[in-house]
Amino acid sequence: MFLRSFRFSLAALGSLTLGSLTLAALMLGGPATSALAQPTDNVPPAAAPSPNAAFRVRAFTEEDRVRIEAHAPDGVRLTGPAMATITAASGTPLWSGRLDAGASAMRSRTVDGLRPALWSPATPTLYSLVVEAPSTRGVLRSTVRVGFRSFKSEGGKLYLNGRPIFLRGNAINPPDRTAHRPPRSWSRCRPG
Repeated sequence: MFLRSFRFSLAALGSLTLGSLTLAALMLGGPATSALAQPTDNVPPAAAPSPNAAFRVRAFTEEDRVRIEAHAPDGVRLTGPAMATITAASGTPLWSGRLDAGASAMRSRTVDGLRPALWSPATPTLYSLVVEAPSTRGVLRSTVRVGFRSFKSEGGKLYLNGRPIFLRGNAINPPDRTAHRPPRSWSRCRPG
């Protein structure tokens, strides 16, 4: 197969490997700290460290469920239950509740039975997940964007939310590329 590596970029949301093919997998929600876990409240001021510094929230989503994990910064203990809220862009709450107590620096919960609008390239619906947790440094707060979707490979085809999807992109390593010399088209770009 002439195409050894193929990447499709949609805001660098993750990757999926199928045989020798590597594709960005529209992973708005997956085991990554990518677009899914982009903190919007965790920017520490330049002068002093914020109590929210390194308070990480991860969300692992599917069509109708989410697993939420909140991790305190190193050396900080969570002293009580963490509260989480998932809200649509319109401000309509999708879910609100308490995260289960785990280790002294982590809280988590899996929520089933949600009915969110699903994310797709045609309708990129995103929700805000806000997690607040009391700690030895005060109340830690983090906001991340989440999207709900399903993405799977079946019989050599890719499916987004149960519908076939064809991903387009460019080859990273075209077959005529050589490591020892630049392409001929570059010779016309020399300064003269």
